[in-house]
Amino acid sequence: MLRLWILGAVVTLAGCESTTTPEGCPVMMTELGQRTTQACIAEFYAEKARIEGKGVTTCRSVGNTIACVDG
Repeated sequence: MLRLWILGAVVTLAGCESTTTPEGCPVMMTELGQRTTQACIAEFYAEKARIEGKGVTTCRSVGNTIACVDG
C-alpha cells in the first residue's frame, strides 16, 4: 500500500508545472531563492531596457554602501 501511495505522489508531482513570474523567472520560496528570483526579474527588465536603447542603472550593495553603475 505504501508503495502505491508513493507511486501516486510521484506521478502527481511529475505532472505539476513549475511556477514562474510573468517575466519567466522561477519562483523560489527560500530566502536565497527569493534573492535569485529578484535578480532574475531585475536582469529581465535591464535587458529589456538595453534592447529598447534606454540607459540602465545597476545598483549593488558593497559593504555598508550601495554602488550604482550606469551602463
